[in-house]
Amino acid sequence: MDAVTVVVGLAVVLAGIGFLLLMGTLLRRRPPATAGPSGMRVVPRAGRSPAPPAPTAAAAVPDSPEVQVNRRMFLNRTMLLAMTGLGVGMGAGTLAFLWPNRVTGFGGVIRAGTRDEILDEIRSQGRPYYSSEGRFYLVPYESEDEENPYVQAGVAAGGLMALYQKCAHLGCRVPFCETSQWFECPCHGSKYNYAGEVMPGSPAPAGLWRFKINIENDIVFVDTSEDTAQPAFGVDTINQPPAGPHCIAVAEGSH
Repeated sequence: MDAVTVVVGLAVVLAGIGFLLLMGTLLRRRPPATAGPSGMRVVPRAGRSPAPPAPTAAAAVPDSPEVQVNRRMFLNRTMLLAMTGLGVGMGAGTLAFLWPNRVTGFGGVIRAGTRDEILDEIRSQGRPYYSSEGRFYLVPYESEDEENPYVQAGVAAGGLMALYQKCAHLGCRVPFCETSQWFECPCHGSKYNYAGEVMPGSPAPAGLWRFKINIENDIVFVDTSEDTAQPAFGVDTINQPPAGPHCIAVAEGSH
């Protein structure tokens, strides 16, 4: 952010200097311009003696001081105008890049649905609620304990917790295995319990990342702009053994 501040500051200074110098050239008083000689061609009329021959063309007359001043002034104004435009463009472009935009879809706040509907779907189908738009799972998790680290981090609320679908090992999408009731990564065999905490024998160094969750008027909102509260290896708050066979075999050489 410091480098961006410097760029914006330089752009503003550059635009200001150019604008002030340009205004100075516009306000400077000019000496009155003198009328230069005007050439006329005499056309003889019928019945009159022909006009005398035109004189020999004189040598080129150098520009008067007024003309030179006007040309120099035009070039100066053009240069100052270009400098001002460059400064304004740099500043405006930087500010437009930094200006916060309302983000929809992944990377912003996702409206997942009503809390009751989500919990009913989880119970009836026997698997977590998945949001393809937000790339997260919603799993039931006790959130009444204010001392719970997930509750304190804001990733568990209203009996739900939001888990990012990305594996903590190499970033593969982790599906849910209905037979074991664990999340099992098909890439290298990392396994996570229902709360997204990494299980022994997995190559993943930590559990799944979580997203902050907020419930307003029974509507569940999940903020996918920042993943947080990744539990360390060995954290197990629910002590859930596998409910059945694994969908993914344990990877050889995993720890």
